[in-house]
Amino acid sequence: MRKNSIILKPTYKYKLADRIEISMIEFEAEQLRIDFIAKPDLLYDYAWWINIEYRTFIQVTGTKIRLPMCEVANIPLAPNKYYFETKDSELKYSLYFILPPSSAKRIDIIEKEWGGNNSFNFYGVALSDSLPHPLFEGGVKLELN
Repeated sequence: MRKNSIILKPTYKYKLADRIEISMIEFEAEQLRIDFIAKPDLLYDYAWWINIEYRTFIQVTGTKIRLPMCEVANIPLAPNKYYFETKDSELKYSLYFILPPSSAKRIDIIEKEWGGNNSFNFYGVALSDSLPHPLFEGGVKLELN
């Protein structure tokens, strides 16, 4: 598969998360690590917060193959919350999933299937730097030794 490889700023088709970006995808030996950067809304007030649902999963785009989240780093699981201190603060966090099949070209990252704009869902996230999308260019792949 793509073990020990990294994709920086992967491309995606669309998302339901205005102030969250994917900074990196790393194919580790036993799991897929996805790093994110979240910022509060531009209309920030003192109570802006973020968390992640424990039922978050990835799905191979166009299939019914769902792989559960198995670990989180630096973000609380709901109902716990992380509160942004200022409008300029950001939270960097990681989610870990079971590795998708090596044939997978794109995945959807789903916090809530029908969660609307209050959940962070990304669709058509490229698992290769050779799958660009015209709206969201990016995708730099590094091979690790």
